Amino acid sequence: MDCLYVFLIIMDSKKTFLLALGNDILGDDGIALEVADALKKEYQDAIDVESVFGGGLELLDILEGKERAIIIDSIVTGDFPIGTIREISLSDFSNVISGSPHYMGLPDVLRLSSELDIPFPKELKILAIETEIQYEVREGLSPELQKLLPYIVKEAKGLIQDWMN
Repeated sequence: MDCLYVFLIIMDSKKTFLLALGNDILGDDGIALEVADALKKEYQDAIDVESVFGGGLELLDILEGKERAIIIDSIVTGDFPIGTIREISLSDFSNVISGSPHYMGLPDVLRLSSELDIPFPKELKILAIETEIQYEVREGLSPELQKLLPYIVKEAKGLIQDWMN
């Protein structure tokens, strides 16, 4: 996985917490922020939504002690059409070498939590959204990803509904 911007849904017994990580001036890196805005409007008071323009070590504090989480992350592999959503397993992170626009990527955070014995979500689902180059400084999503945004939001709603039931 090349890049990490994360759209994260953390469930607890009281309320759903939705955390979107991304950078709205790095083009497609802002997809999580767009999805979070749409879901915030859809669910209003049913979920707590927070957008963070960072990542890295912050994720350790945010995820510590949570029981289960769904993480939606962008990747640039060039192996799939833009907007393709795939489930990624933790074993897929074993060979990740490249960095993240968030200083420390999700694979690094997962490894560090394990090394430091920090309690991370026991149930973790990671969905990866194929995007275009994410290191280009520009506002807004690529035209292809912008067209697919309603589909991505619909998929995220489905995940939230499955977890809330």
